[in-house]
Amino acid sequence: MVYRCRAQTNDGTLCKKRVSGPDTRCYLHQGKPAGRVAAPRKSPAKRTQRPLPQRHPVPRQPTSSRVASQPRQRSQPPTRVTLERRQADEAANLCVDVIERGSTAVIAERAAAYVSDETWATLVKRHRNRGCDDLARLARSILNGKDRLHDAVGMAAGSLLGLFGRSRIERVFAQELARRIPLSLDAQLSAAARGLQIAGIYICIVGNRDLVDCACLRDVIKVEGRERLQRLMQGALEDWRWLPQHVLVAFRGE
Repeated sequence: MVYRCRAQTNDGTLCKKRVSGPDTRCYLHQGKPAGRVAAPRKSPAKRTQRPLPQRHPVPRQPTSSRVASQPRQRSQPPTRVTLERRQADEAANLCVDVIERGSTAVIAERAAAYVSDETWATLVKRHRNRGCDDLARLARSILNGKDRLHDAVGMAAGSLLGLFGRSRIERVFAQELARRIPLSLDAQLSAAARGLQIAGIYICIVGNRDLVDCACLRDVIKVEGRERLQRLMQGALEDWRWLPQHVLVAFRGE
């Protein structure tokens, strides 16, 4: 085994000369203790600076004075379509209320007193699924002041009902009503038109259609108002000879 002097030299290292024993020094370092080599000083590690968390600014709430200064949003007035829809809803409820107290069977019985069973059954069957728009137009054409029932019905049938084929049941229904009601010509015209309107409302009810979309109901409520609609429905449950007196229209002699 080789022993070294291991005495500390002037340059800070340990002497590497061979000696005879473990605690023996060479002739250059007699009497010196064994030295230790100082470990090199480590430079301090650089501290990495962590990024600070970002803070989002909190929006300031407006003060009461600022809130008060802001203009208030005004509610928009209902449109014409909304108002008409609302009126139609109210009118539909009115019709249902009147008919529930009198039943649709009474209306059918009153109609059968002035038109044949075949005419009434054909009219209901033809319009039950497609609504009463044509009945409403024909009734309004008569009420607009035609001089004679034949001219009024013929004109309406030619211009409005010509696409419904040879059997113009709307004309037949109006003609039978006017012919069988013993009244003056003007009153016959009115009764025929009112009978068409009542028939249209009746058809929409028994066909489970939404009364808001009933053309006859919408026509009466739009042109004449809710009060006359109520009179019309009440007159539908009574003798149809008095329909002109139930609903006042712009005809002379009524």
